Amino acid sequence: MKNQVLLKSLTMMICMFFLVGVASAQHEYVGAKSCTGCHKKNGVADKWKESKHAAAFTDLTSANGKKFATTAGVADATKDAKCTKCHVTNATNAAEGVGCESCHGAGKDYKLPAVMKDKAKAAAAGLLTPNEKTCTTTCHNDADKTHARAKFSFATFYPKIKHKQ
Repeated sequence: MKNQVLLKSLTMMICMFFLVGVASAQHEYVGAKSCTGCHKKNGVADKWKESKHAAAFTDLTSANGKKFATTAGVADATKDAKCTKCHVTNATNAAEGVGCESCHGAGKDYKLPAVMKDKAKAAAAGLLTPNEKTCTTTCHNDADKTHARAKFSFATFYPKIKHKQ
C-alpha cells in the first residue's frame, strides 16, 4: 500500500513537472525572411518593407539616431536596450528592424502554411493578432522621454501598416 501511494505521488510529480515545462516553453523567433516567402505573394512583405518599421534599426545608425542616443546617454544605440527594445525585433537579424514578429509574436511554431491557414491552430502556436495595446505596451507610449514626437494615435498610424491577414 505504501509503495502504491509513493508510486502515485511520484507519477503525479513527474506529470506536473512535464506540464509546467510545456506550459512555460517559449516560441522562437525566426526573422522576417521566414515570413517573406509566403507573404510576398499577397503584398504583406512589400507593405512591411515600405514601412518605418522596416527602417527602424537603420534609424539608430543615422545622424538623428546618434543624436538621440547621445541625449539618452547611450554609447551605441544599436546595442543598448533603451533603443533596441523598440527599434529591433527580438529576432535573429537586428538589421531587419521591427519585423513581423514584433507585432505577431515569435513565428517558429506558426510559420508553416498548414498552420497559418487555420486561424485557431496559428493562434495556438503563438500567432498574435495585433491591436492598439500591442503598439503601446512597449514602444508607442509616453515612457519614451528621449523622442520629441507627437502623441501616438493608433487610429492615424495603424492604417499605414495594416495588411491582409
